[in-house]
Amino acid sequence: ELRRASPESHLRKAVSCQVRMAFKRYTLNGVVNTAESSLNIIHKMLTSCRGSLVFSGGKYKLILDKAETAALTFDESNVMGDFEITLAGKDVIANRIEASFFNPDNEWQADLAYEENTPGRYVYDNGLLLEKKIELPYTANRIMAQYIARQNLSASRNNIIISFRTTQEGLLTEIGDVIYIKLEAPGWNTLNSNAGKKFRVVQIEIEASDEVKITAIEYSAVTYQL
Repeated sequence: ELRRASPESHLRKAVSCQVRMAFKRYTLNGVVNTAESSLNIIHKMLTSCRGSLVFSGGKYKLILDKAETAALTFDESNVMGDFEITLAGKDVIANRIEASFFNPDNEWQADLAYEENTPGRYVYDNGLLLEKKIELPYTANRIMAQYIARQNLSASRNNIIISFRTTQEGLLTEIGDVIYIKLEAPGWNTLNSNAGKKFRVVQIEIEASDEVKITAIEYSAVTYQL
């Protein structure tokens, strides 16, 4: 089934991974264990660019967790009935990330890179160490490992999750898209010059009533700053 993915789409996504700077934003380096399943290998490869694989329109698509422009707005006119807002718990939030990678400068031995938000630990977390560990089996550069760890650290603070039902208009968005949610009750209608609060779509379901249920998580462009 993985062969149904669009090579052209993947190429475009791969090119967008790279930034014309002193180094590329993401590269993929590693050894493939052919005894593993194809899907497991791909999921490990996706750690090198914070990517995800979704099945949409009859094919698999590569979705990169990168800075995006919000395309659609959901407000009182197209949010049907009640909506649910939840906050991620301490199992998601982190103030320290330990990232394991393979270091070519140390004969390709396993190495560790760290990113820590010490001020945030004492300001927001009552001094409690909230450490998360990530594995980057296809990252072979300390700077990139630290960058990915920094993204994970920042993204863990985007912990507002909203679920709501909308009209068929919801099918115009896809998993990975950034959207505006402009609702008065939570005070989001005045954010971003009255455009609303930004969220990234993480799940889309079609209900038996033909309504579309969307689940999205808080989005911040700061997460993707180098």
